[in-house]
Amino acid sequence: MKKKKINFYDESLYNLKTRLKKNKISLNLFLNKNVLDFGCNNGNYSKSILKLGAKKVDAFDFKKKPKNFPKKINYYDNMLKLKKSDQLYDFIYCNGVLSHKKNWKTIIKFLHNLLKKGGYLWISLYPRSQYWLDMDKISSKLNYKNKNNFSKLLKLRDWDEGKVYFLQDILFSKRIYFTKKSIKNFLQKNGFDQIKF
Repeated sequence: MKKKKINFYDESLYNLKTRLKKNKISLNLFLNKNVLDFGCNNGNYSKSILKLGAKKVDAFDFKKKPKNFPKKINYYDNMLKLKKSDQLYDFIYCNGVLSHKKNWKTIIKFLHNLLKKGGYLWISLYPRSQYWLDMDKISSKLNYKNKNNFSKLLKLRDWDEGKVYFLQDILFSKRIYFTKKSIKNFLQKNGFDQIKF
């Protein structure tokens, strides 16, 4: 009997709901809001945010629009086009991408300009810890060819797409690490207040 595969989008919705509940954040966080999912990858969280009641979701990533990207979500692959859209957002969801971008300071300033007054920015960053430093030691011995073979092997073994992506991200991506103090200071200097961790 073959194991039933979990839908990539359903798994993302479940993960987002679980994360919000664990952090005592209301599931109505996105309700009736115009939201930008910045660093959206395949749109899994874009679709989840829409299902959680967002009025509108736009998505941005640094690559061409993926095949089978969720309908009802506008996709941008150029920050200049995003800026020219004249759309201001109630909420910007930026989950993990800044830890992979050397120009993260410029990106945060850019995102600040896309927020409505009183809007919210959600950022998820990698902290400096022994766990991540150990992952870096493993990653330093791998190359891009390993990434493709690694992915093929896991898919042959019926691993879910979301879990394969997560492991690829951990093992094959370079990371920038943040401390609470450093990111809080930067955010405060650039117009953000009411910062919560």
